[in-house]
Amino acid sequence: MFVLSVMLATVMLVALTIVLPLRRWARQQVRVATPSAGGIGSLVGIGIGFMLVEIAMMQQRSILLSQPIYLLVVLLSGLILSSGVGSLISDRLPFGF
Repeated sequence: MFVLSVMLATVMLVALTIVLPLRRWARQQVRVATPSAGGIGSLVGIGIGFMLVEIAMMQQRSILLSQPIYLLVVLLSGLILSSGVGSLISDRLPFGF
C-alpha cells in the first residue's frame, strides 16, 4: 500500500510540474528554445561535479554520523541550501569583477 501511494504521489507531481506547463505552452504557442549540445554538456558537467563532491564529502564525514541515511540527508540538504544561497547572492552581484 505504501509503494502504491508513493507512486501515485509521484505521478501527480510529474503531472503538475511537467505535463501541465507543457500543455499550457502548447496552447499559448510559446516558442521554446531547443537545447544546444553545449548547454546539455554544461548541465551534465554540473551534475557530475555535484556527485563527485557529494561522494568525497560522504567519505570524509562517514565517521561523524554513524548512520549513512543521516549523513546523506545532512549532506544533500547542505549542498542544496548552499547552492540556492549562492545562486541568490550571485544574482544580486554585478557581473563584472
